[in-house]
Amino acid sequence: MTQNRWREKTFVANLGIGVPRFRAIASVEDEEPAAREIGFPALLKLVSGGYDGKGQVLVRTPEEAREVLCRWGISEDVSAEPRAIWEQWVPFVKEVSMIGVRDERGRILTYPLVENVHVDNILDTSIVPARVAPGVEEEARRIVRAIGEHLGIVGVYCVEMFLLEDGRLLVNEIAPRPHNSGHYTLDACVVSQFENHVRAICGLPIAPPQLRSAAIMVNLLGDGSGHRLIGVERILEDPRVRLHLYGKKEARRKRKMGHVTILVEDVSEALELAHRVRQQLRWG
Repeated sequence: MTQNRWREKTFVANLGIGVPRFRAIASVEDEEPAAREIGFPALLKLVSGGYDGKGQVLVRTPEEAREVLCRWGISEDVSAEPRAIWEQWVPFVKEVSMIGVRDERGRILTYPLVENVHVDNILDTSIVPARVAPGVEEEARRIVRAIGEHLGIVGVYCVEMFLLEDGRLLVNEIAPRPHNSGHYTLDACVVSQFENHVRAICGLPIAPPQLRSAAIMVNLLGDGSGHRLIGVERILEDPRVRLHLYGKKEARRKRKMGHVTILVEDVSEALELAHRVRQQLRWG
């Protein structure tokens, strides 16, 4: 179900949880009624496939929408199942996410709310705890628990959400797996998302995910210039900096090659340190 955006959004909406307005696109002829109902700008999303922003395009005019649908091979022939969705573009103030873990008996634990910054639709930075009003995290926890209960999933899952100016949360996506925005848990939590995932699927007790330190996680993306990361020794002189490399051989442009977690209680100081770390690292 979570591999199909149409079914996923319908599932969440049927739980009474907020999502951006959306409409199914089964043929190119659905563009006009969708534009009337939801308007522009809008996000066109293929119902399946794509990650890190792939398989979705922001459109601002009917001409742009039709061009995208035609490029995706969505013609005047009506398909039995929706092939894309037309989704309201939401003027959010922050993107946030929360990791949940559910065991085979139905017990659900949640990690702290994470504030995420994306660049070119790829996660760039995660800040934990998220800088939000007190009630926002509790509402996120309620949403994550409700989704986990109704999905019946065993293991770790992540719910990505938009935070609106009025404090409401709208669900963007569900990821039924350990998630990039939860990589900070390797260093900042008593039990990481990966350990709790293994515990859950093996029938072992899942552990309370206590936060040991505030943290910032920064993704390291390849740039196509080389496969060796230069500057590692320098950044690791600071014990607050933790480096994780994934062992990928080719540092292709925008490929996730690893991440750095910075364990600093003061978020402003951590962001400054993250900026310095970025400047000291390069591929070659």
